[in-house]
Amino acid sequence: MKPLILFLFAGGLSAGVAAWQQQSINRVGAAIAKLSEQIIQTRSITDAEQAAVATARARLNQLQAEREAVKKERAAVATAEAPTSATPAQENWWPEDRPYFYLAKKYLSNVRFRSRPQPIEHEVDHASNAHVAQPKVADYWATASDYVLIDFPLFNGAELNPGMAVLLGMSDEEVSAMNELHGRFLSAVRDVEVARIQWVEPPESVGDGRTKVVARLPRLRSELQPLLDNWERDLEQTLGPSRAKILQAQAEDFFRQHLDDLGSATREFLRDDGKLNLWVRYNDQWGQHFSPTTFNLERNRSANGQDWQYGHLFGPGAPGELK
Repeated sequence: MKPLILFLFAGGLSAGVAAWQQQSINRVGAAIAKLSEQIIQTRSITDAEQAAVATARARLNQLQAEREAVKKERAAVATAEAPTSATPAQENWWPEDRPYFYLAKKYLSNVRFRSRPQPIEHEVDHASNAHVAQPKVADYWATASDYVLIDFPLFNGAELNPGMAVLLGMSDEEVSAMNELHGRFLSAVRDVEVARIQWVEPPESVGDGRTKVVARLPRLRSELQPLLDNWERDLEQTLGPSRAKILQAQAEDFFRQHLDDLGSATREFLRDDGKLNLWVRYNDQWGQHFSPTTFNLERNRSANGQDWQYGHLFGPGAPGELK
């Protein structure tokens, strides 16, 4: 009996131990499963966070690149809008679209500045509340024609005054072209004068017993105007409108003073008994005048020291050569 009881007790004890062990195994298995699930969840969260970090890093790189691009664009705009330190090499000595021109410092000693006052504005005397004219200091302005760099005529024969070339920022090529243009114009004017000169034979006395008229030129301005129009057109094509306008204004004065206004009036050529001097006399709306280009045969020069404008009529080998 006792052995049976012991057997049964041992069997029950073994079954209890087995059941306890199984429960322990089940608990460990459940813990492992839960831990595995937690590991999987953690890994999923980590993967998601790593993806978010990668996305954020890519966006950050994109924003940084955009910021750099904006900086470069702003810098380029600022550089384009900022005033540049212009030079004659960049703009030429006479930039047509600028309110200024360049002049080398070495020429400053030859430049005299003449200015024109603007109309003086009047101010109200606020202290007395009365409309009393208070003179203001007049401002001054100037254009290229106000700068005087010409100490002798605009043209000497067919050559342009080099001072004007400097003042207008003319290149060597432009000076050569200008001289060629003026040379052709001057030659054409002289051809017309040679063709239209009227020689007086015998010379006519003017009544003073010492001076006689030896030749006459009729009014020629209508014949010479087409030549002048062509010269001005070619001048504008060579130098541009602004410089051409300035030089044309200077040329008008030159033609009036040194070419007897291109034959606007009838000209008479008078010679003295000594046959050393020849004068040009003409009449216009202001009366009778003598041209300043008196010629002296002894010096073979005009009185002002320039080559004489009528050498083609009275110079050596000319139809009316003075002897």
